[in-house]
Amino acid sequence: MQKDNEAIVKQLAMIYKKLKRQYYDIDNLMVSECDNRELAEAFEYIETIDVILASLPDDEALILRNDYFSSRQAKWYMNYFTKSTYYRIRSRAIDEFVRCVTA
Repeated sequence: MQKDNEAIVKQLAMIYKKLKRQYYDIDNLMVSECDNRELAEAFEYIETIDVILASLPDDEALILRNDYFSSRQAKWYMNYFTKSTYYRIRSRAIDEFVRCVTA
C-alpha cells in the first residue's frame, strides 16, 4: 500500500511541476497558444495540490514539498530531522496526502 501511495504522489507531483512550469510561462506571456479552459484547469490543479499541502501538519507538508513538489538536494532533511523521524513522518505524510486527494 505504501509503495502504491508513493507512486500516486510521484505521479501527481510530476503533473504539478509540469503545470506549474507551463502556468509560469503563460503568466509571463512566453506561451501564446493556450485557451482559457486549459489555463483554468492548470490553475485549478495547482491550487488543489497547494490547498492539500497547506492542510497537512507543517512537518508533513515540508517533507512532501521538498521530496516531491519542488527540486531539492538529496538528504535535505538532515538539517531538520533524524533519519528515522524523517522516514516516519514521510510515510505518514504520503498516506495522508493520498487520503486527501482521494476523499
